[in-house]
Amino acid sequence: MSNVTSTYNAPFTVETFNNVPRFRNSDNLAAVVTGQEGWRGYAQGTVFVGAFILYIFIMWLVLLVIFACCGQRRVGILSGKRLQQKNKTCAHGVYRTLVLGSCVLSLMAGVIFLVKVTTSLDSTFDGVRDGVNGVTSIAKNVTDITQDVIEAGETTVPIRDAAVSLLDQGVCSSFTGGNGNKIDFDNQARTVVDKLTALSDFTRGDLTNLKNSFALKFAEAEVEVNRVIDEAQNYARASYYAITIIILTTFLSIGGYMAWFGPKIRTYFFFQTWMFLPLYALVLILTAVVVGALAAVLVVNSDVCLGGELGNPESFVKTILDTQNLAEYPKQVVDFYILNACNGNFIGYESVDKLVNDLKDGRQAVIDLDIVLDQNQRQFEVQCGGEEGSLDPLKSSLSSVEVSFSSFITAGEDTRNLLECGPIHELYKDFFYDGVCRNLPNTLFWMFITMLLVMSFGLIILTFRGALVPSLEDDDEPEDYYYSKASERKLLRQQSSRGEEQNISDVEEETAPPQAPERKDE
Repeated sequence: MSNVTSTYNAPFTVETFNNVPRFRNSDNLAAVVTGQEGWRGYAQGTVFVGAFILYIFIMWLVLLVIFACCGQRRVGILSGKRLQQKNKTCAHGVYRTLVLGSCVLSLMAGVIFLVKVTTSLDSTFDGVRDGVNGVTSIAKNVTDITQDVIEAGETTVPIRDAAVSLLDQGVCSSFTGGNGNKIDFDNQARTVVDKLTALSDFTRGDLTNLKNSFALKFAEAEVEVNRVIDEAQNYARASYYAITIIILTTFLSIGGYMAWFGPKIRTYFFFQTWMFLPLYALVLILTAVVVGALAAVLVVNSDVCLGGELGNPESFVKTILDTQNLAEYPKQVVDFYILNACNGNFIGYESVDKLVNDLKDGRQAVIDLDIVLDQNQRQFEVQCGGEEGSLDPLKSSLSSVEVSFSSFITAGEDTRNLLECGPIHELYKDFFYDGVCRNLPNTLFWMFITMLLVMSFGLIILTFRGALVPSLEDDDEPEDYYYSKASERKLLRQQSSRGEEQNISDVEEETAPPQAPERKDE
């Protein structure tokens, strides 16, 4: 294939992930796709960022398990136990602030994900789909109109052949009863015959190749791209994830606030401990896995957009197509419309353009011949020994050729207009530059960042989860994990104490000796 011309400017996200450490592993995705290099080395370099994030996440979870086993006496709040009121220090406020702030920030990250990522992801998928469907629509129109041109050519051929047959044998031999003489008109007719004969084989050659190339290659691309997009949309239900994060972090934020400032509702903390927090932990595990996968996808996307020897989308496409052993005609289609950005030549466009110009020349020659015949018809009929009107069949044949050529020219011009490189290349740029190599990585980057924030804040929440419930009161039972019932116990004790004091008072009154009556002073 020819040299590559590109106007692509990579955004920050593509350049950043294209420059991640590969540790001497290959970054040539095109060579891997074509089988020139093994996939194992490329995969090892691609998954480094995602694997590192997953490693940090797993190690953090392992530490949380170890801290839980160590107990509160050794590691304090890191064990997941409630804060103790008797040991209250300013650190308690720090813990609660940290947890409540992490809940709120995780909630904000979920809102950003819902607003930014969900809409951008849908728009990106729609943009990619519209781009490839636009190119395919043009290809379908080219195919349909080319078929019309072929059919017009097939209709024109018999009409042209009939006119050529009449002109080729000489005007005076073109009708029954002609004397077969050669006249000056035959020389002009010979010129028309040559022009018409030169158009004989085009509809069965180049136009057929053009139709087949556009019908097959672009249709196959549309089917494959739409299949990938459909699968991606089925898996990328971003709004479900965002809504789940928003709901869970909202409940945790309320719980963190209530644990600090009240009201302290035991039932709420029960559900928070045994339902909301476990669900949030499961979502965090899913988040970590997706973040790791997104990092790898962003690296692969950057290798597509900055691939090949020249580091651009066209170079990536060229590297792959060079190994496909394409026929010459499909190669020219790719070169002209994609790789060379409309620079150079495409035999299909040139052939259609030549056909239209030749048809116009042929039609004009037929018109000129028809004018000469119309002006001198009676003179020619006398020279040929014919009766008046004996050349009318020839005139009718020339008129049919003119009408047929006019329809042929219209169809050919429509095909030529559709084959203009500019609109097709712009659609390719919309699809590849804007869709695949700009909007898609930017959207995936926003998804990556917001989910990474959710994961980070979530680990803080799990680490200091003891601050999501009220502090342990001095006379509280250790097993009352969700919320102290000390206030209830204090009330019971007070009531019990009052009852005991009343009972003692009653007993004392019953057992006290009777008092002697007081004497009155006389």
